[in-house]
Amino acid sequence: MNNYDYLEAGRSETAAGKLRLLSRHSCAKIRARVAENAATSEELLSQLTKMNAKTCEFR
Repeated sequence: MNNYDYLEAGRSETAAGKLRLLSRHSCAKIRARVAENAATSEELLSQLTKMNAKTCEFR
């Protein structure tokens, strides 16, 4: 796991585009951190719930 990506995924100042990129990260912990971030949009949260955890692709 990349510590920088993990920290970036949790920062409230992280840009929406960066959160979208991190939401497709191969590491589930980073994707979970994006989901925990208060700055993550409802749209992105909805997409995360539809993502296949193994392939990081939307169902």
